[in-house]
Amino acid sequence: MLLWTTHVDDRHIHILETLKQTGFDGVEIPIFSGAPDAYARIGKRLSDIGLRATAVGVLPNGSVDCTSSDRSTRDAALSHIRWMIDCLHALGGEVLCGPFYQPLGEFTGRPPTRDEFQRVTEVHAAAASYAVERNIKLSVEPLNRFECYFLNTTQDAVALSEAVGSPNYGFLYDTFHLNIEEKRPVERIELNSP
Repeated sequence: MLLWTTHVDDRHIHILETLKQTGFDGVEIPIFSGAPDAYARIGKRLSDIGLRATAVGVLPNGSVDCTSSDRSTRDAALSHIRWMIDCLHALGGEVLCGPFYQPLGEFTGRPPTRDEFQRVTEVHAAAASYAVERNIKLSVEPLNRFECYFLNTTQDAVALSEAVGSPNYGFLYDTFHLNIEEKRPVERIELNSP
């Protein structure tokens, strides 16, 4: 739905109905603002239309950053991810995906550190535990180096997924971003498939 809006509401129902008529089984709803009760209303409409839902979410700014050395900033990031999970649960959705590890477009000027990796692992492990209680899967999305610095390759995403170690936590292989970063993108898919 990001083609049309960053916040789906009743004005977009006709688009959802058209997508269903076109043959789609589901839609990805952006969760960038709003409250769970608003997402519950949209979820009811999706159910009536016959569309399943996933969601995409981000960390909007430096006050919510899983890589931060500041504990309160990481706690705020976890609270933000929990809010996204609550909104998706109210929506009746299944998977939350996105680059919810660092704010987009914020760079340190160096590669990610081991400490940053450990911090993101801790925040995401707590988020995965929270999500599993709501039957939600988390699918972190590596992006290209022009949008973020923390998670850019399939190898990085596999390492993070293994470190988090939760059955409801994995990663989204976005062909746009990883075609920029991977020398052999098809090989990366084959190497990391079950």
